[in-house]
Amino acid sequence: MAFSEPDWAPYLLTSGDSPAGFVFVRSLADPTRVLNSFFVVRGARRTGIGLHAVQEIVSRHPGSWEVAFQDANMAAVHFWRRHGDRRRRMD
Repeated sequence: MAFSEPDWAPYLLTSGDSPAGFVFVRSLADPTRVLNSFFVVRGARRTGIGLHAVQEIVSRHPGSWEVAFQDANMAAVHFWRRHGDRRRRMD
């Protein structure tokens, strides 16, 4: 769906020539975009690649954002509490 629907945008994160994660954004035509999926491989975490990806993607799709993540995923909770919250304007 994310690769064929016009309201979605998939992103592949890379570190050098290696895949390092992925991001799926949905609701691009809506007033609030949704960061639907966000994953960075363990070996690339804490290198800044996640923050750089968030900044780049938000700059490509400015406006209000909602970030979907699992509250039980403490690494995700920590990351998003530092770099955003569940619903805010990120531009």
